[in-house]
Amino acid sequence: MTFPLVIHNVPEESGNLSYLNNPFVIILCVTAMLTVSFIAPVCNNKASSYWAKFADEIQFINRFFGYYWSIGYDRSRAPDSRIYRQDVICTNNIISGISKTSPLTTKINKYTRGAMGGFSALAGSASQVFTGLVYIFVCVKAWAGAFGIGAVTQYIGSTTILSSGVFWV
Repeated sequence: MTFPLVIHNVPEESGNLSYLNNPFVIILCVTAMLTVSFIAPVCNNKASSYWAKFADEIQFINRFFGYYWSIGYDRSRAPDSRIYRQDVICTNNIISGISKTSPLTTKINKYTRGAMGGFSALAGSASQVFTGLVYIFVCVKAWAGAFGIGAVTQYIGSTTILSSGVFWV
């Protein structure tokens, strides 16, 4: 579905936009889109590797806070929570849990604000840049008369779906 996007030629009467028929322009656009689309999964995998690095260390934190945060959403515990003031007990346990896990969360926060966050931001930015390049390329070709408005929707949709499978591999 994406292949005809590149094949459709711009009519010669479109003037300056007929340069889009040049094979070098097409190769340049496709190369730019592919390059950007392959940067995203590489950066995403690099960012995920930091989470894998801390998986054993954050297991306690996930269990601890998962339990105490879920108590407030369990309606069957509401009467007991009010009668026995379990909200105070949970709050105290959460505060003591934060102080016990503070060095570990500080370590994770350092990576989140550093390399891990940078790789995540780069992966998200690359996917947005790819989407922008697709919109520009498709819309300029449509404006030049290579295909109609229905094909614009079709090409943007198919290219975006194709790229979403590539981005988060």
